[in-house]
Amino acid sequence: MDWYHCWTVKMAARREPIVLGKPNKHMFKILEETFKLDPERTVMVGDRIDTDIQMAHNCGLKSLLVLTGVSDLEDVKAAAQSPDPSRKACVPTSTSRNSLICSHC
Repeated sequence: MDWYHCWTVKMAARREPIVLGKPNKHMFKILEETFKLDPERTVMVGDRIDTDIQMAHNCGLKSLLVLTGVSDLEDVKAAAQSPDPSRKACVPTSTSRNSLICSHC
């Protein structure tokens, strides 16, 4: 949800909105509490570096970026060259045939 939609909801509801969805931490916190997940033993598998892998980074999870979906190697290269430290932190550290493993998230 972009800032404009958040602002319109906030004004109409007269409350601070809670944004759910990736890469927001709140979604994982609910799963963590409900299923008693240990973040150190949890891996986020996803096909988007800017949502799935970013959420893993935000929540302190390991991640596996599969290259069979939305993000490709060009997106990984762009993240590696980004001035945004949180985007750079999501650059994978290992590779396999069809996936990239981010072990430092």
